[in-house]
Amino acid sequence: MFIEFSDVGLSQAMQGLFFILLMVFAVYGLFLGYHWFTFGTSRKTSTIALAVYLGGGALLFLTLASSIQLL
Repeated sequence: MFIEFSDVGLSQAMQGLFFILLMVFAVYGLFLGYHWFTFGTSRKTSTIALAVYLGGGALLFLTLASSIQLL
């Protein structure tokens, strides 16, 4: 009655999804950085905002990567 996923198939699917999300995050970060530095009023504020975005994203992706390893 229930569909069972093999551990190998689920792990590979999650790893593939992880890398797709990582690429989307990187492209979105490039767009944000471009707009913040092009249209922002202060270069210092744009630098801080980009550092917070990248630092927070790195923390989230490290947490996601460690949870995928536990599958």
